[in-house]
Amino acid sequence: MDSRSLLQMGFVPWRKFEEGVERTAPPTRGAYAFRDPNQPSTDAASDVVYIGRANGAQHHLQHCLKEYLHPGYINATKLRMRHKAMEFGWEVSWKTAEDGAELECQLLQSFKDRYGRLPQENRVMPRCPP
Repeated sequence: MDSRSLLQMGFVPWRKFEEGVERTAPPTRGAYAFRDPNQPSTDAASDVVYIGRANGAQHHLQHCLKEYLHPGYINATKLRMRHKAMEFGWEVSWKTAEDGAELECQLLQSFKDRYGRLPQENRVMPRCPP
């Protein structure tokens, strides 16, 4: 799975991760992905570096992206992700879904099946519905 295959699945066109991108995302549930446009996709590697979910009335796509842009000082994961995204010029895309957790699980499992591992910034596989 790479950035092209996510677009084929219905993700929105890739956007530079920068201030203001969160306002282009809808306040709905779904899944989002970050990619490193400087990292080519090959048979052995993907340019997709992280897959996440937005799965709540208050925890929607727009809110999630805003949290990455303005992480609290105690949120180590979002601080790490923001730093890398800004340093390496990452881009972000998303797809709305009724169940963001289920979509995230499907995407991560597909990635793992293809590459034998999770995307480089996903540290653990979430508990997925049966």
